[in-house]
Amino acid sequence: MAESAGLLIRRTCKRSVGSNPTLSAILNKGTMFKAVKEIIWHLTCIKCNNWFTYATMEDRLRIERFSFTCPHCGKKGGVEINEQ
Repeated sequence: MAESAGLLIRRTCKRSVGSNPTLSAILNKGTMFKAVKEIIWHLTCIKCNNWFTYATMEDRLRIERFSFTCPHCGKKGGVEINEQ
């Protein structure tokens, strides 16, 4: 009896999974998400010591070539990369 009950559960689950493409993909380890890489630079203002961020999807962006304005105090200037 227990063996036939287990077989019935497996058959029922298999039928349900087949009709649910999302669940089917999860169980079959199919692709569920698409992803993109985002780089987030954290910039700390030397004048006011507050920080802000600059997000990009460009891998080769040379942030040290840009000039920024602190949104907190208005100080303008370039960036020095801290390699910590």
